[in-house]
Amino acid sequence: LWFNEPHDPIAAPDEIVSQYGALKEREAIYSGTIDNTDRAIGRLVAKLETLGELDNTIIIYSSDNGSYLQERNGELRGKKGALFEGGHRVPGIFYWKGGIPGGRVEDEPAGAVDLLPTLCGLIGIDKPVGVHLDGSDLAPLLTRSGNLERHQPLFWMAESNMVMRVGDHTLLASSTAKSPINFKTADRLMEQIKEVLGDDLEKELNGMDLRSRLFNGSFANPEADRLRNQFRNLYYFNEAWIPELKKSEISGVQLYDISSDLGQQTNIASERPELVARLKEQAAAIYRSVMADAPKWGQQPEETTLSNPSSPGLSPEDRELTELLTRIDQTELPDGYDVTNHQPWVDRRMEALKPEQRSRIGRLWKEKRRLQPNMKNAGMSFVRILEYVAAGEKLEMASIEKETHIHRLATTKRSVFDAFVYLNRIPIEPETLEDQEGLASRIESRLANQEGRIQIKLPPTMIREAYEGFKLAVGIGSQSTSCIACHHLPDLGNVQSDPSVPTLRNRTDTREQFGRLMRSDTHKEMTFDDANTARLFAFVQSLKDVPDSEFRLLILNATVLDTTGDIE
Repeated sequence: LWFNEPHDPIAAPDEIVSQYGALKEREAIYSGTIDNTDRAIGRLVAKLETLGELDNTIIIYSSDNGSYLQERNGELRGKKGALFEGGHRVPGIFYWKGGIPGGRVEDEPAGAVDLLPTLCGLIGIDKPVGVHLDGSDLAPLLTRSGNLERHQPLFWMAESNMVMRVGDHTLLASSTAKSPINFKTADRLMEQIKEVLGDDLEKELNGMDLRSRLFNGSFANPEADRLRNQFRNLYYFNEAWIPELKKSEISGVQLYDISSDLGQQTNIASERPELVARLKEQAAAIYRSVMADAPKWGQQPEETTLSNPSSPGLSPEDRELTELLTRIDQTELPDGYDVTNHQPWVDRRMEALKPEQRSRIGRLWKEKRRLQPNMKNAGMSFVRILEYVAAGEKLEMASIEKETHIHRLATTKRSVFDAFVYLNRIPIEPETLEDQEGLASRIESRLANQEGRIQIKLPPTMIREAYEGFKLAVGIGSQSTSCIACHHLPDLGNVQSDPSVPTLRNRTDTREQFGRLMRSDTHKEMTFDDANTARLFAFVQSLKDVPDSEFRLLILNATVLDTTGDIE
């Protein structure tokens, strides 16, 4: 479960807020949101017990970052967004009735990266093979069955800077990368906002400092809020920064002993040169591994190839097979394949094949593993073999990614909407046995999560109206039948039962024609007013194809949409 509270915008029932202060007092509302979350978790635990599932459930509670209110972080230095303890020291609670002895506090630091290996350890299943896990298995510590053995120090990164925790010490390391943020522009925007708000500045800040207010919440003054959006967009991570960041290395460091200096006020780096040298070497190794994993825009990804077909020692049969598998590995991933939804996709495709095709895939996959046991991405290699057999063992070698340099996007669709879906990782294809209503529900959940974190990314030319139109199309915020009841995602084409339903892609309707269409008998069940019809029209406009060269710029130049305020 993901709770918005106490993230801005904050709100809680009056009867809870009143226990902490005046109903309109920000501090009282903030405390009320935390209290309200606690009550919700209590109801969840009670329901699990009623269902008889509490013994069969592991509950882990945590926050994703420190408070954005400095006073709520006690003596910790820094707040949300900082690499000091105030930025990331948060609650971490494990509960498993009968599985984890309770009633105690452990001092061992841990992080969200530990969750995957820890759950594997608690449940008793193997960790993923061939995947580097930053985190460690906390199960021995939690169950009191052994000692925690951390194979790699905990670390946190923000763009090119990082902090590493080893024992009682934290090492903060800056990098040689030149910051891509235009701080002069940021300072100018802050001054402009002060001028626009004038005498209303203190009222708008509501007890917060201006910088914190700019990143959390919105202004009632439209001009001040427009400038605030410009300010925040300067700081949001852009994938176009990656090439510069990948060149960087660790530079200056700070060292703190949090056993005696929890507030991290005294930098002891000059007093412990040997410790600094050792920790800096560890941090540099982690830093290099992270930067090596990051994609690099403008360069082709390395191709996955098999052993050289002409290598000595290969039999004629193996040489021929190696050549075939090499060519298969150079083909495109199929449209609609989502690496985050790999297994359901594979299961669905395999079910549609004939027994002899499934057998052929199995034989090719067995030979692939024999000839290249250390392939870089086994899952994608399997998908390519599957598609090769499903297509009648014909190879299509054209590569969209090699032409456009867009990574992780194997599709021929190149509209503004496709860029939006890619940027925000929006699911647009039903899972096995999932209907359109279920898909719409998953989309709504994803958008709600992104909006709550203010992370909706809009490509250039996709305006706020088009985004709101997409939500209407999937039935979010509408009392009418959703568009995807008939125009199925991801192609937005016809439903199988009614081939007369046209595709919404590349339509040439004018605004007036679209309005007449929405008022016709075809859409008599739709009850959209003029404002919502305009939003749907803007959404349909975003479905028009653009050239491949323009599509890359749509992703590189995306901006973050502030969804904290009401639509004008």
